[in-house]
Amino acid sequence: MHHQKTEHTKQGEQRDDQEEIMKVLQKSTRVFIEEKRMCCCR
Repeated sequence: MHHQKTEHTKQGEQRDDQEEIMKVLQKSTRVFIEEKRMCCCR
């Protein structure tokens, strides 16, 4: 019973990690695009 609870928690944490990774990726992609635009403007 306790083991099942831990597994469920682990899955929840994994989902949170994926969401965090997606946020970071979107943020870095936006920064990369902005930097590219700056380079083009120069």
